[in-house]
Amino acid sequence: MKRIPEFIRNSSLRQKIILTSLVCLIVPVACIVLITSSFTKNIMRDQALSNASESLNVVRTHTTKIINDMIGVANYMQFDSDSIAFLRNPSFAERTFEQTVKIDSKLKALSNNYDPGMYVTILTTDRRFYTNLDTFYRYDPLAFFDEPWFSDLNKLSPYETYSLGVHKTYVASEIQNPRIIDPGIARNTNVITIARTLRSTASSSPYAYIIVSVDEKIFSSVMFNYVDQNMMLIAPDGTILSGKEQVGNQFPQLDKLNHPEQESIITIDGQSYLFVKQELPFQNWLLVSLIPYNDVLSSINRIYQTNFIWQIGFLFLFLIILIYFLRQFTKPVIRLGHVASSIEAGNLSVRSHIRGGDEIGRLGKSFDHMLDRVEEMIQQITYEQERKRKAELSMLQAQIHPHFLFNILNSIRMRILLRGDQENADLLSSLSKLLRMTIQQQEEMIILRDEADIAERYMQLMQSNLKEPFQYKFHIASDTIMERVPRFILQPIIENALTHGIEKSKGLITIKAWSGEQDRLIISIQDNGAGMSKEQLQKLKGRLQEVSMEQPIEDNINRLSGIGLANVFDRLRMIYGEHVIIDITSELGQGTLITINIPREEEGSHAEGSHRG
Repeated sequence: MKRIPEFIRNSSLRQKIILTSLVCLIVPVACIVLITSSFTKNIMRDQALSNASESLNVVRTHTTKIINDMIGVANYMQFDSDSIAFLRNPSFAERTFEQTVKIDSKLKALSNNYDPGMYVTILTTDRRFYTNLDTFYRYDPLAFFDEPWFSDLNKLSPYETYSLGVHKTYVASEIQNPRIIDPGIARNTNVITIARTLRSTASSSPYAYIIVSVDEKIFSSVMFNYVDQNMMLIAPDGTILSGKEQVGNQFPQLDKLNHPEQESIITIDGQSYLFVKQELPFQNWLLVSLIPYNDVLSSINRIYQTNFIWQIGFLFLFLIILIYFLRQFTKPVIRLGHVASSIEAGNLSVRSHIRGGDEIGRLGKSFDHMLDRVEEMIQQITYEQERKRKAELSMLQAQIHPHFLFNILNSIRMRILLRGDQENADLLSSLSKLLRMTIQQQEEMIILRDEADIAERYMQLMQSNLKEPFQYKFHIASDTIMERVPRFILQPIIENALTHGIEKSKGLITIKAWSGEQDRLIISIQDNGAGMSKEQLQKLKGRLQEVSMEQPIEDNINRLSGIGLANVFDRLRMIYGEHVIIDITSELGQGTLITINIPREEEGSHAEGSHRG
């Protein structure tokens, strides 16, 4: 309770008025909408359940008729005296072709209403068979004797019907060349089958078996008339015997089939359905209808959406009128608040441009003048720092006259070469090239290939300056060698590795460069020298984090890399700002790895190849 008054007290006047208006307008409307929605949804659900029950009654009548016709075929053959006499104990003379045709004709006549969707087969115990199918069907009736369920027929009473449920059709030609039952409904390869044992009395042995199958699509044809419902014929074990889809699979909500409620709402795969079922008098089969609950509510949802849009429209109209008058009085204050937020985010170029004779106008004018002074001071400091940095670099580069130095070095090199000292001549050549690249090059940015060349010349010179030789390797990706990087970022780090890492022992320095994600260039310098302890590493990171260009450079300025390791990191931060990522990892006795992650410049022409040392 204490938070609410404090929140309102800290809000602006505009927010308080708008909030109060919204509460008084929205709360009553929301209550009415919720109550109306609840009653309407219940009415729509009851209506949908009633429609589903009526639809199931139609399908139930259709399904019951098919089942009765199947049972009627079995009853007729069981009670037809001519057929019984022929099937029970015919003499050899009576087994004529005409009698066989007569039986087949009766079967065709009985199944004529479903032609070609009903298959009727009679099997005798002496392995004779009669069927309504023509000879061009690829069909072997005697194969029924080998089915695992066939032995169960001997256990049936004279008038008991055995249900095989749904299964693949046993007529091969129907599988290979499906025909059309009704316009727009294609034949499939599933049939629903029942069977009956023909015997004189309950205790007598069977003399024949009758098997009646009907194409599953005949059952489901009427179900397709109800596009808004998913109807299914389901066996007691949950097998879907017929339907629009998933025939032969298990019904996902098996417990709902045995529930006494005829109507309910169930959830399948995260979606709610209206569930309606009706029981058939045959084999405890069930007719089930599933209606997506969202479809039932779609019409009422459209009404509510339209109503909601109108209400929101009137609400916005009211708020626009209200805010219009409020803005006339509070607009200067809001503008000052936005300017202050922009300045806090780092945008010092924004101005309020608020002028007027009242207090707010004078405040805005003074505020803008203050920002102008601050921006001028920042520009002046930036300019002075840039000049200071360039002056320091120029001072280092101007310590020796370039042409005089190059001429002297070349003369010394030629004299040494004439005396046959190739090794020292090569060292002077590397020194001359290194000085030429470092002294004459004036640009702040150079390509990575030249920066790697400077580092390689430096390491060639250092080979002769150490007691124990060291090795170095370059692994520069071909798509990075033409990338522009700041000058002198590799040599000071390499010198630091030679001085503090592998100065007194043989070692290996590896320089790598590759393209990172989000258009980044990654450069790593690794040595296998002495490394650092965790305390030393943390101390180094802290010193590098605090260093700035205005602090004195601790590295020995007499060395070639007088700008120093700390100065390299500071220059990178000056050039790239917060976009540069520098990481140092080291373990005592395992060496040190320094990784520099900087943004790449816009793509230019990149040469193919790699740099190796």
